[in-house]
Amino acid sequence: MNRKDIVQALLKTKTLEVVVMGDSMYPVIHQQDVLTVEAVGECNIGDIIVYQYEGEMLVHRIIKKTATTYFCKGDNAFRLEKIEDTDIVGKVCKLFRSGKRIPLLKVNNQFIEMSYKIHMLYLKNKFDKNIVKETKIYKDYIQELNRFAERYGEP
Repeated sequence: MNRKDIVQALLKTKTLEVVVMGDSMYPVIHQQDVLTVEAVGECNIGDIIVYQYEGEMLVHRIIKKTATTYFCKGDNAFRLEKIEDTDIVGKVCKLFRSGKRIPLLKVNNQFIEMSYKIHMLYLKNKFDKNIVKETKIYKDYIQELNRFAERYGEP
């Protein structure tokens, strides 16, 4: 489904279900999870949104924002995407895994800052994930992601 189709569906129904492909939001969101996306209202730091980026539809978390510009990143990703409010098609409001509703946990400011620092280290180290993975901030960030996994009932 492209951005235009999603926006049109949201205008008609106010919500839309989408199936996740990819692992950039793991462990919060898994491949094949079903998301309920609502028409865009106010989006804030920490929200998980659906947006168009370089021809793809992505589901990532807002890490920073200004009046009309948002910086988003997958919890399990290194790259930060800069988008405009016009790129946003909706906000994730519900998550289902194997037919069971999973609560969307709120993240704290420390988690958001660590995620941003991962991106900055990624840039500083010329997009070398292996160097970033050896840093203390990355290891602390992974521990926090593992805490998410525990709360989501992951092994």
